[in-house]
Amino acid sequence: MLYWAEGGKKARSFQFVNSDWRIIQLMLRFLREIAKIDEELIKIRLYIHEIYKDENCEKFWLEITQISPQFLQKTIYKPSLHKVKKNKNYKGCCRIEITQSEIYWKIIKWQELLFEQI
Repeated sequence: MLYWAEGGKKARSFQFVNSDWRIIQLMLRFLREIAKIDEELIKIRLYIHEIYKDENCEKFWLEITQISPQFLQKTIYKPSLHKVKKNKNYKGCCRIEITQSEIYWKIIKWQELLFEQI
């Protein structure tokens, strides 16, 4: 259901983005324990406003996700007109990506089966 709401649907690969660390942890737990995804297939990328560039958000997300630093892709900094940080707890959005299309199609099928059942 989380992927249905927040997952990528255009790339034909598994992409899931959220700024809530608990949702990211839940999705990773699903991928690791239920979908049995090989840890080396899971990559993360951060999307964050430039004003938070010096907050070391990468360290935060690596701790939360327990992803090896080698699987952290280059952070994307979004330009912002704001000069003042509105949310001191904001650590950006974390995107989980698995480029292997098999998991994407498996989840799409699970969504269809779930929809048929409810």
